[in-house]
Amino acid sequence: MHQSSLSQIVIIPNPSIVKIKFTRNAQLPTVSVERNDITIGRLDDGMPFRLDLEDFFRHVYIVGAIGSGKSKTITKLVVELKNLSNKKKAQVVVDPKQDLARDLSIYADYYSDASIPNFLVNPLKFPRVYINREDNISLGVSISVAILEKQLGLVETAVNVKYIFQVLLSKLYQKTDNPTLSNIYELVLALRNEELDLDTNDEIFEKEVEALQQMPAQSFISLLSRLKPFVENRVLNAVTSTSTINWDEILQDNALILFDVNKGKLGETPSYLVRASVLTSLVYWVLQRSIKSNDRMSILTYIDEFQNVAHLPYI
Repeated sequence: MHQSSLSQIVIIPNPSIVKIKFTRNAQLPTVSVERNDITIGRLDDGMPFRLDLEDFFRHVYIVGAIGSGKSKTITKLVVELKNLSNKKKAQVVVDPKQDLARDLSIYADYYSDASIPNFLVNPLKFPRVYINREDNISLGVSISVAILEKQLGLVETAVNVKYIFQVLLSKLYQKTDNPTLSNIYELVLALRNEELDLDTNDEIFEKEVEALQQMPAQSFISLLSRLKPFVENRVLNAVTSTSTINWDEILQDNALILFDVNKGKLGETPSYLVRASVLTSLVYWVLQRSIKSNDRMSILTYIDEFQNVAHLPYI
């Protein structure tokens, strides 16, 4: 909104006319808040500051400069909630820097390390959320595109590249529940060389293939060049080849599950891909549970460097 339009709605004081007094290091007024579940610290007057589990049923942001104590604060919250035994919940921590996972490891029921790896998670894993397979395909394609947009550095104008990916992944979902980035790479190559053969009688898909083959060569080269580093990354291929996380088994009452996706070991982009894949897998499980069961155990999820996954459509 332009400043001239804003001034017609609200009068903003002119500091040269209306003097505004600023105070630094002033003590906040003491406010009595009725909370009982966990104590996370004390106020300046010595009174304990408490929170209830229900305070975490919406997004909570912890913001601060490097070294200001963000990780220590999260550790305190996780440990205190772990010690809270009279309310049903589980906690999942996704850490790209390792320090948080390391500090919490002594309290964890499961420690998943992507650099070993001792778990696998496929970002393209078919979601089994709805009864209708077509609905699941739409969900899987939309979230996979959001993940790939950031992973591959696709700008909004890269519509041809996105369309190629959407068409091929949709068709793969009709044939397998576990398509991989390598599968997509191979299909793009075959499509570019006019050798694509998915053994299908789908008339719509045949027309889509015809449309794709009319696209400029640059669209295929752009997608292939972006996929190639991930297809050739041995560790990333191992971690994302399939999915082995059994949420039904590990998300028990009061469980603490840590995912160490250290970007120092994996690299910035591979670490992002694993983080997004873990979160997507968890969201699919939660959606499936909400549809098929009345069990609504709270799942508290802590995401360090949250800004890197804030673009995902379910957040």
